[in-house]
This record gives sequence, C-alpha cells and structure tokens, in this order.
Amino acid sequence: MKPRRHISHVSATRAKQMRTYRRDVRKFLRSNERCFACLEYVEEDSRQNHHFYGRVKSLLSWNPGWRMVCRKCHYLIHHNPGWARDHNFICPRGMWNDLKRAQAHHASTLKQYDGDGDHY
Repeated sequence: MKPRRHISHVSATRAKQMRTYRRDVRKFLRSNERCFACLEYVEEDSRQNHHFYGRVKSLLSWNPGWRMVCRKCHYLIHHNPGWARDHNFICPRGMWNDLKRAQAHHASTLKQYDGDGDHY
C-alpha cells in the first residue's frame, strides 16, 4: 500500500497571493493612524483592515477598497450592516464583492472631491 500523500489546504499560487496580501496590509495599517469610522487615533496593535467593498477574488488585495478601523468599530460595522451602510462604512447595495461596480463607484466618489478633499 502506498503512503498517503499530503494535500495542501491552499495552492502554491494562493499561498503566494496571501503572503503578498498580508505584507501589503501590514504596510497599510502602519501608514494609517485614525479609524475610518470614529476618527480616533488607534494603537498599532488594535488596527484592523476593513474591506469596504468585500474581499472576494481581486477585491481582497484591492487597496482602494481598504479602510483602517479600530476593533470596536470593525465589530459594529459587521454586526450592524444596515447602520454601517447608512453611515457609509460599507458600500452601497449591489456593489458587495463586485470589482467592476466597486471600481466605478470608487472613481465616481473621487470625482466628487477637489484636490484638497473638500466636497464640491
């Protein structure tokens, strides 16, 4: 009888993607100090990456869809989606886990602001 062969939980390609993703998230979290939701300063060990548009396929690593939030706000966002959507902490209906719609929405929101971040 042949010995059993180990079957990996993830492919080598996916493992490489996840290493890159984790490295990029660490860099992103270090570069942001204020929570997207409550605007408070957040200690580095309490910073979490919130995926505004979802995290399926390419959205996982799509940096424009990332928001740095504190643990408390991240919990509130995911346990109160209606409230979070009303306060613009998650994307509008119909865009969740849809990269093309997320990119279009992101581009349209950028056009609403001038170079100083002030609303037109």
